[in-house]
Amino acid sequence: MTRLLLDFPWALDEDVNGDSKGFGVFRRFVNLMTEVGLEPVPFIEQEGYAEIMERLRHNNSTAHIYRYGRHLIRMARGSASIATPVTDDVGAQAPFSDTWKRALRDEMGSCQNWRTPQIVFPNSRIDVWPNTPEVSVRCSDHQEPEIRVLVPLERYSTHRFAITDLDPWRASEWIRRPPPGNRVNHPYQLPRPPNLVGVPLEQLAEHLEAIRQAGWEIHGRFYYIPPPQWHPLEVDRASWREGRAFPWRDTPRGSGAVDYLDAVWVWHRASAGLVGERHWDVQIGDDHRRISHNGRDLDRP
Repeated sequence: MTRLLLDFPWALDEDVNGDSKGFGVFRRFVNLMTEVGLEPVPFIEQEGYAEIMERLRHNNSTAHIYRYGRHLIRMARGSASIATPVTDDVGAQAPFSDTWKRALRDEMGSCQNWRTPQIVFPNSRIDVWPNTPEVSVRCSDHQEPEIRVLVPLERYSTHRFAITDLDPWRASEWIRRPPPGNRVNHPYQLPRPPNLVGVPLEQLAEHLEAIRQAGWEIHGRFYYIPPPQWHPLEVDRASWREGRAFPWRDTPRGSGAVDYLDAVWVWHRASAGLVGERHWDVQIGDDHRRISHNGRDLDRP
């Protein structure tokens, strides 16, 4: 499961100190977790947390810290390995606490899950991190560096990978953005069945069988449903980011994702003079159906 690791080098009570660079950071992080439905990576030692809670005991503006702070406590781990982000072009490493670097290494585990953790940093730490959508991470027990998503806390929703890495229906919407000046700005996004909204990536496969039985039409709209053999965690990072998070096939009318009915969803984007385009041409045998990004049949009145 993908989790979020916050770059928060201050004590949690700095979140309520208006003179601190950490002011309001944890509150915004809590709001982000609620919005995207992801869990945090624990990065605070038990002893330090107890001291913070004692200092905050008489503060009336710290309900969010009391509620979520306990989820940031690191339990004792057997490994002493650490992972350190490389934060500039010459390979220098910004100071991070050993506890935070152990938390990063623990979350990476065997390093097979390229999605976790996503590293989130606030604007007050913008000078520490590279201006890139990902960051290289060096593990003390691995020879080759790893790459992880690097997300500004205040710009999570507009990040190139943060959301799209976790939603195969949106996997590559940043590749085919609407042309400048185009009046129709429909995103390059397959229509996701409404019963799957909010379902975590790791749980999609177990929910899809019931979705297939119900069919691709729901309340007059049509949705992309992948074939039974598809599993999201078996798709490598390169294929996912190239727009091929789902099974793919070439057809005489173009290439696209293959659904559970063996239909191929080919993207029809805008061209000169066609400001009303940007939809899916769903190839069904010798026929095709024009479906919008949100499931509307564009040939129906």
